[in-house]
Amino acid sequence: SPHIMKPEGSEDTRVPTAVMDYFFQGGDNNPTATMIGIKDSKSKAMHAFLVEKKGVVDFKIVKKIAQWIDTLGYKSVVIKSDQEHSIVNVQEELRRECVTEMVPENSPKGESKSNGLIENAVKSLEGMIRTIKDHIETKMQEKLDKDSPMFAWIVESVGTMITRYRTGADGKTPYQRLKGKKPSNTIVPIGEKVLYLPLKQTGKMNKLAPKFKYGIYVGVNPRTSEALVSNEHGTFRARTVRRLSDDMKWDVEMMKNIVGM
Repeated sequence: SPHIMKPEGSEDTRVPTAVMDYFFQGGDNNPTATMIGIKDSKSKAMHAFLVEKKGVVDFKIVKKIAQWIDTLGYKSVVIKSDQEHSIVNVQEELRRECVTEMVPENSPKGESKSNGLIENAVKSLEGMIRTIKDHIETKMQEKLDKDSPMFAWIVESVGTMITRYRTGADGKTPYQRLKGKKPSNTIVPIGEKVLYLPLKQTGKMNKLAPKFKYGIYVGVNPRTSEALVSNEHGTFRARTVRRLSDDMKWDVEMMKNIVGM
């Protein structure tokens, strides 16, 4: 009943739980991409990470997952997965890497609640990955390979998009639940060509050099909220991004030559 009083502080004293598991995507003519999905059950924030294959602990990916967990801002968090050896290995490495106090937990086989949380997250992530991938493939007029830099950026970006912009039943996004405010970034579709102003660089600057540069928008850094823009010279962080006119938004050649993570 909504009229039953909960013990004071009961919501705050519960340790937040994040659920994590592998998921896969790919058709018969395209090798299956392997990813790790993770969702914070309290804020509903989620993220996806592209991995080489199931069962191989990639320490670069472990570090990225740990950084994502740390951005949630919790003092401690339960990281829950099933008992499969491959995901338990990742869980153990995360325990060493996280700044946040991490409590590992492994659900019994067939436990529906935690399975439902990660299944819903995977469904959201898969759907967004597929939608953006199909859109970019239409613009490029060719299929994206799972090893292409553009596909890797799509996988990395979808969780941030859901976290920042998908509104829940309470009228808030996961980002608002975590930060107490709305994100201030300009909303730009992944893969779109933009003008960006790189963050201040050290060293002597050429005053005659153009300040804004062209690149492909590939997402937002979840820790700093800086825009991420890529081209053939690398991937750059930017505070200011300007969208282009419709006839300039899609540059297939530039998109093909962007740098991966």
